[in-house]
Amino acid sequence: MAFLTLEDMSGQSEAVVFPSNYERLQDVLIEGSQQMIWGKVDRRDDQYQLIVEDLEPVEEVKMVMLDLTPQEIANTSTQARLKQILQSHTPKKNR
Repeated sequence: MAFLTLEDMSGQSEAVVFPSNYERLQDVLIEGSQQMIWGKVDRRDDQYQLIVEDLEPVEEVKMVMLDLTPQEIANTSTQARLKQILQSHTPKKNR
């Protein structure tokens, strides 16, 4: 089990890695490293804590994030264009 202090430009937050995930993640839990963290937020007694389910060094993460409004998501031409872009940048073995 590990207790972490996460920090970015906006402040600090606490996180926990439970034993079920700690064994798998301990090799990448490096102080001062930049990590992409996946998890869920737990709230108890008006206190929030991030429960870490997975993490990966930022430089190894291959991900695309989009910031679309509900109107853009509902627009069929936007959907078609997005599908075209994603398909053109997806390796053939994953299609």
